[in-house]
Amino acid sequence: ELFNNIQSASSILGVDKEFAGQLNSVQQNFPPIKVSKKYGGIQEWIEDYDETEPQHRHFSPLFGLYPGTTITKENPLLITAANNTLNRRLVSQEDRAGWSWAWMINLYARLPNGDKAEDALNQLLKRSTQNNLMNNEPFQIDGNFGATAGIAEMLLQSQSGVIALLPALPAAWKNGEIIGLKARGNVDISMKWNDGELVKATIKSLNDTNLNVKYGLKTIKLRMKKNETVELNGMLKKVMIIK
Repeated sequence: ELFNNIQSASSILGVDKEFAGQLNSVQQNFPPIKVSKKYGGIQEWIEDYDETEPQHRHFSPLFGLYPGTTITKENPLLITAANNTLNRRLVSQEDRAGWSWAWMINLYARLPNGDKAEDALNQLLKRSTQNNLMNNEPFQIDGNFGATAGIAEMLLQSQSGVIALLPALPAAWKNGEIIGLKARGNVDISMKWNDGELVKATIKSLNDTNLNVKYGLKTIKLRMKKNETVELNGMLKKVMIIK
């Protein structure tokens, strides 16, 4: 993830090309992400060791799913393995801190599985949140920040170069509205949905840019100018353009 990010930044900014090339060369020697033959989950180590604590509250093998971008739906085998790792970790829910529940929200949002993400959010509120909404066990701010990040991740994702609207909306959130989410590329997104279906999306780009916007199985391309705002309906058809 780190090497990919540096190489991407080098390309965008047009700097440090030699260093980025060195990283790319070194990266070729990294072991690939593997699926454990023993457990069917994401293999945590370079060898397929027995897990000492398979139900532990950490999800380190799934960093590539969230917050990383190396485990994606473009590789269904890895997505299935990531889901298996989550299920294996979740056999026991007792020894789990707020930050762990928060990470789980985001992981399920990326799978995507909105209902399980929502269940993890409810568990965080039930088990790891004080009356003042601060995370406990003891207070850890990543439980709070991670939970709000997870809510945003359920409603909007843009890590793959596509702005996905309501990618992991749980059934329990039947009707709703969100204002001012930020997608990658400096794009502001607001949405409204009824009966679990997108009604409208308002997209404002703060740069001249080309966007790919997805809802469900449909993807459209938008060419937008700086500070232009576009309103889309639930079918991703333009309703209004505001300069």
